Amino acid sequence: MALEIIWYIRFVEVLSLVVSSVLVALAYGGYKKSKSRALLSGALGFGMLGGASLLEGILFEAGGLSLEGAHAFRSTITAMGLVILLYSIHKTG
Repeated sequence: MALEIIWYIRFVEVLSLVVSSVLVALAYGGYKKSKSRALLSGALGFGMLGGASLLEGILFEAGGLSLEGAHAFRSTITAMGLVILLYSIHKTG
């Protein structure tokens, strides 16, 4: 894989992690104020989305997992995070 692509992928993954961290902080802050379990679920869902991309990189680069295996792991965690976000949105409605 070309070095430029690798650095681009790393940049996008870090950006995803930063944005999801901000979303987690906002949702958790809302939970602390309102005690809404839906916001707590939202924070968990956003955390899983951001954490999935970070863990994929760690499993691939440092964990020795194949690219396909690491991506399968990320896809599973991403799907779980989206289900939690769906639950969170459903609970607010």
